Amino acid sequence: MPRNRQALRIVWLAALLAALFALFVRLIPWRAELAETNFQANLIRLESFLFDPPPHAVVVGSSFTGRLLPDYFQSTPLAPVANLGLDGSSPTFGLALTLRRPPPIVLVEENTLLLPWDANDDLLSAATNSVQFRLSRSFPMLRARSRPSSVLYSWLKLRRRGTEGAPSESLQFQPQTDVSRDTGAAAAKPTPPTPAGDVLRAEMKELLARGSRIVLFRLPAGPPSLVEDNAAYGLGEQLAREFHLKELNLVAECYRRREVPVYTDGMHLTPGSARQLSRLLAQLLAESDLTAKRGDP
Repeated sequence: MPRNRQALRIVWLAALLAALFALFVRLIPWRAELAETNFQANLIRLESFLFDPPPHAVVVGSSFTGRLLPDYFQSTPLAPVANLGLDGSSPTFGLALTLRRPPPIVLVEENTLLLPWDANDDLLSAATNSVQFRLSRSFPMLRARSRPSSVLYSWLKLRRRGTEGAPSESLQFQPQTDVSRDTGAAAAKPTPPTPAGDVLRAEMKELLARGSRIVLFRLPAGPPSLVEDNAAYGLGEQLAREFHLKELNLVAECYRRREVPVYTDGMHLTPGSARQLSRLLAQLLAESDLTAKRGDP
């Protein structure tokens, strides 16, 4: 009997702690957007897209696009925005997820269009079908963005970003840049048929049939190079012609404005550059009249 009472006390204590934590999760004014591992960061994005109120737009791509946080699009015509720029993944997997909940606007990163579905995507697909993932829809305390370690990690990152608007953390004016070279404005080389291209075509065709508008965008990801260096751009141009899609070349746009993004590791945008490119993307879409909400005149 004493053992039973002790076990019962442990159960009640665990239930009390769980209830207090659930209350804490509901009361804190912000949620983790970042995590200490790529897998947990991906889960945060997946849960936000699938469980939060439906977004007006979703950005789909790789870890390059993952730097364009939803908060960066606040106060723009695109908002609310969900991010399916998944670390170690590709647009192929992101579009498959988007088909579960098609939004009005789907923005697809061109840089990694040729990356096929791989083992990392299998892992993420299995995670979205797990019992814990499904339960987190009803119990926010189980969501990846509510994990204490992720909350602490995001808080520390936000503190480090206190000077995010400083020149060293944003697009830089380069008066000596030779904008006549490496603008990314030339026609890309045609891409031969690939398995990834076939999957993308099928996914885009279904999204268009279900009423989504698709926009392809080319994101700066490291030192500028000729467009021919990335065969994925050729596939992007083929898809744009085939489905009459809008293409936005942020690489060429940055060089036209004599601005060069800053990177944390030579490829991924710093928070300041990611914020400015997010707003530039929203601005270009607004100028193309592609951000209007359904039902707007």
